[in-house]
Amino acid sequence: MSRGMKKFMPFASLIEQSDFIKAEFYKKGKRPKPIISPDDAERINEVLTSYVEGEEILITYFYDGYIKKLNTLIKRIDLVYKKLITPKLVIPLDDILNIEYV
Repeated sequence: MSRGMKKFMPFASLIEQSDFIKAEFYKKGKRPKPIISPDDAERINEVLTSYVEGEEILITYFYDGYIKKLNTLIKRIDLVYKKLITPKLVIPLDDILNIEYV
């Protein structure tokens, strides 16, 4: 009796093992938050202050060790809690790396 294809699947032998491997790859890909320059911070501020409702923007932000991008509209800017509120998610202003018009 032969093991067939099972002998070629060493990493998928257990369901728990594959979940653990995926989690480890996710952790390994994380990196520290980049520091933005004062010029970049000023440019982000200019875009946010000149934003006209209904314009689509591309937001580059840092989340959980990864840099992500989001094409969206801005619903509201909460200056008290320092958050940018979009229809899809809420992004802390400190995590924004870049904003540009699409």
